[in-house]
Amino acid sequence: MLFWLAQLLRLEIFAGRVHLPEEERPIRDLLRKRGHLVKLRTSLILSLQNIISRNCGVQFPVNEMKCLKEDRVSPLLEEMKI
Repeated sequence: MLFWLAQLLRLEIFAGRVHLPEEERPIRDLLRKRGHLVKLRTSLILSLQNIISRNCGVQFPVNEMKCLKEDRVSPLLEEMKI
């Protein structure tokens, strides 16, 4: 594998790293951070959906959960108190 990559580099078929111009690097960094935050948000939404489903027996559609403007989880937990 390494020999093959070395041959590609020697023949200049494989460029190795891509060097972005300095003025484009902040945009790349922002896009990377945005991607990270989108993954984190998705993970948190799915985690909350699973917790509500498992503990309250209520299915919240993901699109509805994304649009919540008020606390609708606390009333569900209040109903569970014995």
